[in-house]
Formats: sequence, structure tokens, C-alpha cells
Amino acid sequence: MTKAIIVGYATLVPILWFGLQAVPFDQRVMLTVAMAVLSAGIFKRLL
Repeated sequence: MTKAIIVGYATLVPILWFGLQAVPFDQRVMLTVAMAVLSAGIFKRLL
């Protein structure tokens, strides 16, 4: 489970962070965290 969460965060956070350069900082943080949490849940089901 923790492995899946780490993989999810490590994969998505850089992609989202650089993909959302145009978004204001505070919104970017919230979006990145929300997507990382969602992907961690998806990875948890897959693994």
C-alpha cells in the first residue's frame, strides 16, 4: 500500500507541477495534492 502511494506521488507530482505552471501557486498546490491522493487510491487498487 505505501509502495503504491509513493509510486503515485513520485509519478504524478512532477508532471502536474510543471504542467500547471500557468496556475496560481496556491491552486497548483491544491490540485497537485488532490490528484496525487486520487492516483494513490487508483494505484492501491491496481497493485
